[in-house]
Amino acid sequence: MQEANVGAGPLAPVFNVLMASSGGPHYLFPGGPRAAYYVQPQFTSTAGYGFLLAQTELADWHLDSDRPDAWHVNVAAAHLDYEVAVGDPGQVISALSAANGRHRVPPAWALGTQLDRRIVTGQTGADYAEVVRSDLANIVAYNLPVTAYRPEAWLTLDPAVLRQLISEFGSHGIHVLLYTRSFVSMDPLRNTSPADYRYAVANNYVATHANGKPYIVGSPNQALGGQAAVIDFTNPAAKAWFQHTVTEQLEIGADGFMSDFGEQTLPDMYFANGQTGATMHNAYPALYQQAVREAVDSFEQSHPGRHIWFYNRAGYTGSTGYEGGNFPGDESTDFSVASGLAALIPDMLNRGLAGAYGYGTDIGGYQDLLAGPTPKELFVRWSEMAALSPIMRVHGAHSGTHMPWDYDQETLDTFRQLAELRQRAIPMISATWATATSSGVPLSRPVWLAAPNDPQAWAADQEWMIGSDVLVAPVVTQGATSRKVYFPPGCWKRQGSEGSYSGPSEATVAAPLADLPYFSRCGTAGF
Repeated sequence: MQEANVGAGPLAPVFNVLMASSGGPHYLFPGGPRAAYYVQPQFTSTAGYGFLLAQTELADWHLDSDRPDAWHVNVAAAHLDYEVAVGDPGQVISALSAANGRHRVPPAWALGTQLDRRIVTGQTGADYAEVVRSDLANIVAYNLPVTAYRPEAWLTLDPAVLRQLISEFGSHGIHVLLYTRSFVSMDPLRNTSPADYRYAVANNYVATHANGKPYIVGSPNQALGGQAAVIDFTNPAAKAWFQHTVTEQLEIGADGFMSDFGEQTLPDMYFANGQTGATMHNAYPALYQQAVREAVDSFEQSHPGRHIWFYNRAGYTGSTGYEGGNFPGDESTDFSVASGLAALIPDMLNRGLAGAYGYGTDIGGYQDLLAGPTPKELFVRWSEMAALSPIMRVHGAHSGTHMPWDYDQETLDTFRQLAELRQRAIPMISATWATATSSGVPLSRPVWLAAPNDPQAWAADQEWMIGSDVLVAPVVTQGATSRKVYFPPGCWKRQGSEGSYSGPSEATVAAPLADLPYFSRCGTAGF
């Protein structure tokens, strides 16, 4: 066991993102106070330095918990690998994100509004195709500027029907994304192929027990029955086979996919490289996304003009440079700061400081088994939060998909206006993303980067800046019709309103349900 114990000034949040899900002891989603979907073991300190733990063994952090002037980390290893960057916050962030990796700029179509369609238990492939076509009809009828659509249960569709649907969406300028996972399963929701499960298990392409037998677990949808096995990316044959399944999706005509899961490595699993899950758990997401990236890059090289984009859930130090983007996991359908709407902006800002700029949430939340269906207010406020975030995407809840036309005319009109705002913002988001990729300065910037010596700025974790001239401050509190906004130094003008605000200062601004508070620096064009 190696440890570091160092005195420090106040710390920016540690990038150990806790998005817990409910479930029993063998349910392989993250769950509990020590679970995480996307772990970034580093921080930036106001004392003029930053720290990156550059190894994958399990670590135990103490930050301002034992004493206010020091932090402490233990690592379950015989060595301690780390990097320290010295300088102002911008210099530290740039240095550590260069070491960790940075998200590359997506194609412009991926920066528009995206919709996903989940399957409902018991739906047939024919039923699902009808719902997907109905979604397209609604997009066209309601004149929604949607640029991407993802039928998650694409494996339920006849291949000829899927190709036809891709063509139909494409005729309206909408790119289709599909779905892949880091494990194979006999999934009752048919998100993966039973034939792939049988093939991978038969060929030992999966993690095993100590005796070499495939390690079989219950599928994530085990309440409905089913078995699963984690793909072993340290096995060259397994990796090549998996990459072939990715290429097949792209050859069908899809322009991307959700690269889901990656957290299912258990301590007593064995891998082809001789390691067990005890040391592979944190390394696994990087190996997974590396395999995906290699398949995508190879496809693009052999298909000039095709620009593929994908996004993932699980991550760790070293995975960021392979990713196209990421999402925070199974958010709850509520306003909570634990895993609901109020959890998202701090999460987005933390990830961006470490190079993971491509943050996109499940608008409206996903996990509704305990919180209940997504109400109108939450759907609208979540849509507002997403409109000027890096990625804007409606996914749907555990019990089914919620679309903007499922509520009322006000919700539909508000969503259309936000999607139109999104379209106007794409050039700035793309340009700012390019700057982030080259410099390491985040795409969605915490306001304290504009006022590093102001304690109020460090506490303002429910707003962000796009570049240096746009400030976004959505409402994340249930029932609120106003909110307090911190304004960085300079003059700020609210879009569509008279008057201005002078920073550094705080002010309470009006924010009725259909209104997203965002501001431009005086003298700039805004959106």
